[in-house]
Amino acid sequence: YSKRAQRATCARQVQRVERNLDLFAVFCAGSFVILTLLVLFAYGGIDVLLLKVDKAEFRTSLGPFGAVVTISTKWLMPAMFAALVFGAKRAGRSVIRIWLLPVAAICLIIVGASWGYKTTFLTMLLPAVILSAWKVRLRNLVIAGTLVSVVVIGFALYFDQYSNAGAALSALAFRLTALQGDLAWYTWGKVSTGHATPEYLRTFIPIFGDRVLRALTGADSSRNYANWASYYFGQVMTLYGGYPVSGLEAGVNNQATIFAECLVIGGKYLYLLPSACFGAIVGLTSIWIRREMLLGRVNSAATLATFFSFTILPWILGNGLSSLFYLINIVGGLITYLILSLFFSAHRPRVRAVDA
Repeated sequence: YSKRAQRATCARQVQRVERNLDLFAVFCAGSFVILTLLVLFAYGGIDVLLLKVDKAEFRTSLGPFGAVVTISTKWLMPAMFAALVFGAKRAGRSVIRIWLLPVAAICLIIVGASWGYKTTFLTMLLPAVILSAWKVRLRNLVIAGTLVSVVVIGFALYFDQYSNAGAALSALAFRLTALQGDLAWYTWGKVSTGHATPEYLRTFIPIFGDRVLRALTGADSSRNYANWASYYFGQVMTLYGGYPVSGLEAGVNNQATIFAECLVIGGKYLYLLPSACFGAIVGLTSIWIRREMLLGRVNSAATLATFFSFTILPWILGNGLSSLFYLINIVGGLITYLILSLFFSAHRPRVRAVDA
């Protein structure tokens, strides 16, 4: 009797998980369709896709609604899609999930492409990839890398208007190699010869947003862009490398990478100390994601994977440590976690834990 009761209880829990996932799939696809329509027609993303509006102009034209679109793009949609993929992978297929998962994926891709950048929608897919393919074979990695390269080149041809695929490939290769390391090594050259570096602590002032920054310092991008940019690590390092302000205003910047940040903090002799601390932060985040996956906690695993994709990775590329504490990231993370917890809370049956 005891074993039969246990099996019955387990079966009821599985049914509850199935119902929760199906309900979440409906909520996910429905909210994605609404967000996609808003981004395309209310905020003007369709004009970016049709090349009527430049991507930098689209970003600056969002105004007070920019936070809504940003949180949707960098938090809600990637995390919800990752939760749906992860949950469906562990709990199995259903008719509802089979039909609605592609709908959610198409909406996510459209919203990502509406920003006009080559890798936005790929980064939006990254949390789902992290949770569904933590251990990946070399063959699959090569295939995925090839597909990503083709997509990025295609987006470069379309949005950046390169004359041919060869020109696009050459420009991308230059950015991924020489340009990617150029500013970091430039910083090393300056630091190693005793030159001054930009003031670092001031880059933490904007963590509460531009309005607080303007109230405290008077910095305003519409009046003095160079002064405003000096409070953001990625922008100030771009200016430090001799890049023109006009380029920053157009939405283009040169990435200094986390190596340059360590040089600014520790100088020529102590840069290894912040390097070790930063490496520990990245490593602990990875361990935390894996732990939540092993425990089957969909809400926290998806939120953390999104945090890694849209906060940790940009920091590594050169956004600065302060970007981890931006108010929009904290608010976006909390909203995302709370929404996912409605369907995957600790008080409800979790999906089956990932095999160790």
